[in-house]
Amino acid sequence: MATRRGTDSLGTVQDDPPLILNSESGEVRTESGRRVGIIDSDLFGAICDAVHDKLGEEVRDVLYAAGAEWGRREFARFKDEIEGSDKTLYHIRNMSLETFSSRFNDLLTRRGWGAFDIEEQHDFILIHLSNSAYGEMITQHNLVYNDLFAGFFAGFFSQLIGVDFDAVEVSFSKKNFEGIYLLADESIIMTVRRWIEDGMGYDQILKSLEKRDYRKKGRRSAEVKEV
Repeated sequence: MATRRGTDSLGTVQDDPPLILNSESGEVRTESGRRVGIIDSDLFGAICDAVHDKLGEEVRDVLYAAGAEWGRREFARFKDEIEGSDKTLYHIRNMSLETFSSRFNDLLTRRGWGAFDIEEQHDFILIHLSNSAYGEMITQHNLVYNDLFAGFFAGFFSQLIGVDFDAVEVSFSKKNFEGIYLLADESIIMTVRRWIEDGMGYDQILKSLEKRDYRKKGRRSAEVKEV
């Protein structure tokens, strides 16, 4: 089966699927030999629905914690790849936003999770996720769990920057399954969660952040309304 391999601007070797199936052993692996299991929308939705039935709204904290651990593990792999090309953590933390955004986008698009873009506004990091496989799977069940990727981004960027970050999805639309995630320190995200609960929309949130109209509040669950 044909595969393609290339290197990015950091000299990091990239796997480019297709995946390789061994029907005798029941294994699916990437070209580099890493085993993967394919989770389709029915299975993923069933898992989330079953956990929700058992835990109620606590499922959101579970998904966030799982996402954060996933993010920490992916950062460790990301760092190992770069160090394998004689680069260091310094190179990651000091590359341009454009270069990092491209590299980070590749990290997840090659796994089929969707397309990502990173921007900075009002001294905060915003991550745009479009064509999200995660959103498409869950919304088939008329539920939107925004906490898995929020946890992922928090875990990944906390390791990258060396400062504890929290994250929350501040916008979601079923059109192209797009979501926008805000990354900031925990006290700010606490306040943004409260704003979301109070019905504040994405544009209002950005204006309030620009005015620095935030203060410490207890962390509360946030439901993002579809736009």
